[in-house]
Amino acid sequence: GNSGMVGTQLPQSVKSYVDSMFVGATVVDFDIEANGMMEVDLRHNGVSKEVMFDRNQNWVMTKTDCTRNVPAAVAEAVRNEMPGARIDDCDYVETPSGNYYIVETDNPDRDFKVTADGTVSPLY
Repeated sequence: GNSGMVGTQLPQSVKSYVDSMFVGATVVDFDIEANGMMEVDLRHNGVSKEVMFDRNQNWVMTKTDCTRNVPAAVAEAVRNEMPGARIDDCDYVETPSGNYYIVETDNPDRDFKVTADGTVSPLY
């Protein structure tokens, strides 16, 4: 792994969470946003993930890019909702209150939230 300076600057609670939840992951980068949220960019098993923590270093969300392997149920749900749409970007989002996919289509006004069972709702 590449645990240079980046890994040493992570708060211990965040580092412990990352080490236990994403065994063997490499921390690529992290940023603290103006609102105090922390975004940690990881490579885990060859996949890019963004992990978000609140200002108290509690886990809020993990976002995994799955653009190259969109689950069939998700792709089908988007096709049913918007025939002919091309999926430009797909992220799997895990949160304490539930998991879902965010799908961006080639129509900039039509981005969707899709649950694993294929339930589609507008993102905004």
